[in-house]
Amino acid sequence: MNKQMNLRVADAIRKDWGKFLEVTHGSLMMVFLTKIPQALLPYPKEAIEEALDVVVNHLASAGNYEAVKIIESTKSFLELYAEDKEALESAAEMFKDKNYLKSILPRLSKRQKELLTDLQTKFNE
Repeated sequence: MNKQMNLRVADAIRKDWGKFLEVTHGSLMMVFLTKIPQALLPYPKEAIEEALDVVVNHLASAGNYEAVKIIESTKSFLELYAEDKEALESAAEMFKDKNYLKSILPRLSKRQKELLTDLQTKFNE
């Protein structure tokens, strides 16, 4: 019998998921498009799904529907994470395309700089 994840663990996973999306997801989407290897997630996909459900249920029972809506909106990003083999084979095909590489490479370093600028702005206000 599976024991349901407790709220403290679920909330920690939710916070890590949010930070993961903020810092890495944009770059991963640029590189892999719609098939990102699941191994790049901070936790197993099923654990993230379960954690988000636990937190959503808790927030809904407390009447915090705005937070529920925000968390629910992040769940669709999990659909982009495919089995590792499938995602890597798809990426290998894309990486053979010189035009794809030419378009993606400059955008990766630009994304890093944008994240740093955003962080500096946040802490210099």
